[in-house]
Amino acid sequence: MTVRRTDPPITEQQNTDAFLRLLAAQRRLYANVKASHNRRLVALAVIAAVTIVISAFVPSARNYVGGIVAIGMGLWAVLGEVVEKRKNGLAASIQEEFDTGLFRFDRHPYLATRPSDWDITEAANRGSREGLPNWYQPRSLSDLVRPLDVLVCQRANLGYGVSLHRAYARFLTLALSVGLLLAVAVGVVFQYTLLNWLLAIVAPLSATVAALVKEAVQHRESATNKAALQAKVADTWRRALDDPSSVADADCRAAQDRILQLRQTNARVPDWFYNRRWDENEATMLATSTHLVEEARARGHVLPDPSDT
Repeated sequence: MTVRRTDPPITEQQNTDAFLRLLAAQRRLYANVKASHNRRLVALAVIAAVTIVISAFVPSARNYVGGIVAIGMGLWAVLGEVVEKRKNGLAASIQEEFDTGLFRFDRHPYLATRPSDWDITEAANRGSREGLPNWYQPRSLSDLVRPLDVLVCQRANLGYGVSLHRAYARFLTLALSVGLLLAVAVGVVFQYTLLNWLLAIVAPLSATVAALVKEAVQHRESATNKAALQAKVADTWRRALDDPSSVADADCRAAQDRILQLRQTNARVPDWFYNRRWDENEATMLATSTHLVEEARARGHVLPDPSDT
């Protein structure tokens, strides 16, 4: 059996200036997309709430203000999604540039366009490199025979987001339920007619409810899709543990293609929610990756450090 290492090692290459620049750029772009997306969701909710309050205290406005607001918010939601999709695609392409460079893969010729150096530089200059070194951990993963080191990184990418998506979907469901109960309470207290209910409650809430329901569903789908791919990569890992040479770069490349597709369509967890769970998720990811490295080490799938020979 012929064994080899990834050269340069992943955990060394990732801390070079070129790769930290890619990380800073993709993080800045993802942050911009999430900020824009979540500002729009909050604005939709606030506008809907204000409209309902106006309709409650200005009876003459009940039969027209809600419809006007509903049309305006619906158009805004559609246009906002178009802009965010383009920016998210660019961020995913830059992150793919980072991974394929580290894993020594050729880029897929069709799934993503190569980001321009201008876009990378512009985003990186607006971002920060704080917390970016040692993106993939533990350092000892680079001792593993290829492709085990690559599979550890891919499993870390997938496992990190599953619990976040599920937790945020639960939060959105709770927030939406509370908001709907409050809106119903307004209609009951002010003794709305059927027309009042439709134009002063249902109409202004329609865009907000549609956006929040869509958001919760997308987060559940993202969690499900990541968990399914994680299971497939875990199967590949077990096959590689038995015989690393039985898993070709093409197998890992296929998993990477699917990771890229998930990033392009991924639901967005806002930074404030992400940061609240960061310490816990980082600790879990490190513990999981360390366990995988030790599992491979116990099977003898490690190579000596070249500097020691």
